[in-house]
Amino acid sequence: GTITEGTEVLIENQQMVVASINDENCGATCLTMDRDYMGAKVSGMKIYLGFDVKQYAFSITGLNPGVPYFVRVAATNEKSTGPFSFVGYPSTPISVAPFDVPSAVSWTSLSAVSNDEIRLDYGRPLSENGSPASKYHVEIASGANSVEYQPQILSITTEADTTVSGFVELSIGYKSGYDLLISAEDNEPSRFFVEAGSRWVDTNGDDLSSSLHPKETILIADELVEVVAVYADRIELRECHLRGTNGNVFGYRRANYIGSAILMSGSSTLVETNGRNLEYLLKPGDIIQVYDDVGREKYLTITSINGSTVDFTPIFEGTTSSPMHVKEKVVVPADASSGVMEAAIASLPGVDSVEVERQGPNSSDGFTWLITFSSHIGVDSCSVPSWCLSAS
Repeated sequence: GTITEGTEVLIENQQMVVASINDENCGATCLTMDRDYMGAKVSGMKIYLGFDVKQYAFSITGLNPGVPYFVRVAATNEKSTGPFSFVGYPSTPISVAPFDVPSAVSWTSLSAVSNDEIRLDYGRPLSENGSPASKYHVEIASGANSVEYQPQILSITTEADTTVSGFVELSIGYKSGYDLLISAEDNEPSRFFVEAGSRWVDTNGDDLSSSLHPKETILIADELVEVVAVYADRIELRECHLRGTNGNVFGYRRANYIGSAILMSGSSTLVETNGRNLEYLLKPGDIIQVYDDVGREKYLTITSINGSTVDFTPIFEGTTSSPMHVKEKVVVPADASSGVMEAAIASLPGVDSVEVERQGPNSSDGFTWLITFSSHIGVDSCSVPSWCLSAS
């Protein structure tokens, strides 16, 4: 009923008149116009009623594929610029994302066919992200032109006066998955609600001010968001939550979170904010990751633990409230085979691929594992506590 025969419309700034609707040669959704369309666009055209409508368009290029963007516009004259308007105004701003690049292909296999031929087999991308893959780009490089990569090699050895038994605890870095439920002080999982495009998260009455912290990254409805401030019944985010939640959902934080603390400048002691007993989570010599008053990562070495009270070194500078994280850890038997050790190390966050060779038993019936990191991990050495494979 909006468009009828004789309706004047503006399509890409071209004036046209509807000659007929539902023409037999076209179909139920087709309009036949009084003249040929002369515009360059063949899809996504905007249709406006009337010839006097001023239609303006502006193409924004150079954007990153798959990144949602919010766009607003304002009119300017010789006096000043007027108020901004955006898609969805005056309600919730709406974002749109350019087509993303396809993900990596799902699998690959390389085999020799003859003395001068190799064959590459592969599967479709795991996700084509809005635009079906129409072709595949294959590259080959010879060893003569490749850059040689020297993997980092280290060893772990078990020794004792008698036969070695027990377990080896391995840890590396402070990366972690987001699979720990965010809870209030009573340890009941909190539920969150946020509207699409909003920076405010409703905590359904849970006061998380003693367990969530500014600059901490959390996961809500499959979106990683950074916390700016925590109030009695809501959380402020740094950026808008793009998609919002479908009702109330759980929130998740890094799995290696062990508690929260108020760190005082000039002090070498902290107390876990909610009274959590840390004796089962830490031991002297462990290194925990905290954040200073401007959000920089700091590393504290534990010297002693008594319930929820922890002594550490060095002395902390800058008063702040911070989450505490430990290294991700796995435990393997002291006589683990090379396969078991390899699988354990490969399961640690940040390890792409690793090769393990076991030697022994040695004179004390212990073993030595030669560990080769065969992929780049991004750190050249164990000179900093933020990344170092350790064993105990």
